[in-house]
Amino acid sequence: MTEKERELRKCFEDTIWMAIRYANGRHTYAPYVVRDAVNTYKKLYPDWELKFDDTIFKDHQRFSDHPEVQNNPEGDWLIDLYKQSPEQRCKALKDMMQADERAGMYE
Repeated sequence: MTEKERELRKCFEDTIWMAIRYANGRHTYAPYVVRDAVNTYKKLYPDWELKFDDTIFKDHQRFSDHPEVQNNPEGDWLIDLYKQSPEQRCKALKDMMQADERAGMYE
């Protein structure tokens, strides 16, 4: 790998989480562009794994009863980008709920 390629990888990996947070749940072309960029990057670098971001899961959980989320689960929402087993997802959601509870979110 060249130095230029290393720098480009670092730039992508340092900023993609912000693009995902921005695009997640938007009813524009942004989620599709970001999903395509992540999937292309995964094809080029199969060893790369997207780091878990509880914000994406919280957003999806908060709006999961909304008809647009139910009718378009992989369109505007980017939760599908995260490779997680059901057990990992369950643990992550449980951890988030416990953190929210400690912060007084359910009072």
